[in-house]
Amino acid sequence: MIDLDSQQVSRKLAQDAMAQAIYQLPEQISQGWQVSLPDLSGIAKPQNLVICGMGGSAIGGDLVRVIAADSATVPIIVSRDYNLPAFVGENSLVIASSYSGNTAETLTAFQAAKERGANLIAISSNGKILELAQGWQVPFIQIPSGLQPRAALGYSLFSLLRIVTELGLVTVTTDQVEAVVRLLQGLRAEFRPESPVDKNGAKVVALALEGLIPLIYGSEPYLGPVAFRWKTQINENAKAVVFNNVFPELDHNEINAWTGQPALSRKIGVVLLRDEGESPEMRKRIDVTRKLIEEDVGAIIEVHSRGGSTLERILSLVYLGDYTSLYLATLFEVDPTPVEIIERLKKELA
Repeated sequence: MIDLDSQQVSRKLAQDAMAQAIYQLPEQISQGWQVSLPDLSGIAKPQNLVICGMGGSAIGGDLVRVIAADSATVPIIVSRDYNLPAFVGENSLVIASSYSGNTAETLTAFQAAKERGANLIAISSNGKILELAQGWQVPFIQIPSGLQPRAALGYSLFSLLRIVTELGLVTVTTDQVEAVVRLLQGLRAEFRPESPVDKNGAKVVALALEGLIPLIYGSEPYLGPVAFRWKTQINENAKAVVFNNVFPELDHNEINAWTGQPALSRKIGVVLLRDEGESPEMRKRIDVTRKLIEEDVGAIIEVHSRGGSTLERILSLVYLGDYTSLYLATLFEVDPTPVEIIERLKKELA
């Protein structure tokens, strides 16, 4: 059995690229927010905003959408596809976010947006996306390279937030961003490998999920994408099967599955993402759901957001999930950084 508090684990993670990227998230956020913006004066206020991306580059768009839920002045759509929604046209703003700059789906959608006359912005570290943006003379932001896309969330999310704030589509302030950075720096001290299990919430969750299939439950309107981020981080970092769902929708279907095959249900560990922003109706729904299923599952763990603003609370749970995925990778004795089967898939498709 792996001892997460051992010096051997701490030394190994001190040299691990993904562990270092997770550790640096607060600094990434600062740099992403302070990015040098292109000239946006030629972009009129759009009727809709479509953020195109895949995988680790798309999650920033998902989080922008929910962070902006209370202040967005236009609809925000995240498109994970080769194709754009039919409504995209001259009155749309399409932001292509591809960390590598060579994501096939995003490139195809970006070119289609150009053909439809949409306003365009690109965010990437390099690649064909930046070449197209430069050739078309449309605004672009170049973020630092050398990371896995999922490990560049601070850059991709906060450069997106900076753009939509500058365009007047969303309200996010520098004070709010600085508060997020301070909060995550404090959480980092708790979650880092040198922090023992009895004081480390991420290690506690990872150990509770060991030997089980994780199922992450978030809630509308803010935590659905956070549950999905937990899923994808565990998929890629821990190389493990994991699922996610969202309240209240899951109470209209999935809850009915727990009593049908008890031997299978007890192989699942449920993580409930909780937030002080839950409405009274949502809070009661989650509490009742837990009561109804807790005897049928292998484990059930509640984790609570921290911080005051919506932005802080969302990012606090994202950060906990990132560290949890790192400790699950350690328990499963896998390297969290490479994604070999994804690279093989891309080669086959190419």
